[in-house]
Amino acid sequence: MSKSNRAFELDALRGLAIFMMICHHLIWDIRYLLGYDLFEFQEGDFFNYVLQPFFLCCFILISGICCTFSRNNLKRSLRMLIGSVAISVIMALVSYALLAVGVISDLHEEGLFVFFNILHLLTVGTFICWVIEKLEMNAGKNLVTGDKKSVYYSSLINSGLIIAALCVFMAEPLIRILRNDLNTYAFLPLGILPKDAISMGDYLPMIPWLGVYLIGISVGRTLYINRETAFPNTPQIIRALSRPLEFIGRHSLFVYLIHQPIILAILFGGRYSGIW
Repeated sequence: MSKSNRAFELDALRGLAIFMMICHHLIWDIRYLLGYDLFEFQEGDFFNYVLQPFFLCCFILISGICCTFSRNNLKRSLRMLIGSVAISVIMALVSYALLAVGVISDLHEEGLFVFFNILHLLTVGTFICWVIEKLEMNAGKNLVTGDKKSVYYSSLINSGLIIAALCVFMAEPLIRILRNDLNTYAFLPLGILPKDAISMGDYLPMIPWLGVYLIGISVGRTLYINRETAFPNTPQIIRALSRPLEFIGRHSLFVYLIHQPIILAILFGGRYSGIW
């Protein structure tokens, strides 16, 4: 795929979602970590049930689409795994450091642990995409690309992805029931937390969010089968305006990994130096 045909719209939308995520983490840290009485709208229904889920859906859906562009999703998933483990370790260390200096007093109430968040979710989704590609490659060795059998087989996989996504969505009521009966961290990735769960700074379970990623894989396999932009005639002025977001979107993993440590360093550095 040439640079001119790159699906810039996906980069830009993913970059916008990452930017909004950074803004959310910034205002959350200011309100709940520094204790300033600002950004109260975060506790409102519109933010929690409309705005935040919307941007999460956009980012996860686009990530699912983009994984169909990759030539090596196994390598990408392993890289994400390393990043997600690093995030978990770093945020655990930050939590204990804040406890040690007296910024927080109780890890069960004010901890910033990250056991399973969006990066862990993307790791699972990307690995699933690799498994699908591997199975399709092995099963389709005797198929000619573009013939009826090949198209049928591809359509069958896409339908299976949609059905799997719907199953993930429909599993959420069951998860709500099991939450009351299971008191273990073993099922935390699925959305089942122990009753005395330690406080987490970020948490995004596979149910229902993995379903969004699976839909993204199906969309990518259907609408972006040639791995090229769907808007080749976009005016240059729009392309120029979208480039900053495209840059963030192309480097989303790196930006995601470094943004929160930078935010925390600035906020607490400013507090202890007397700037605010």
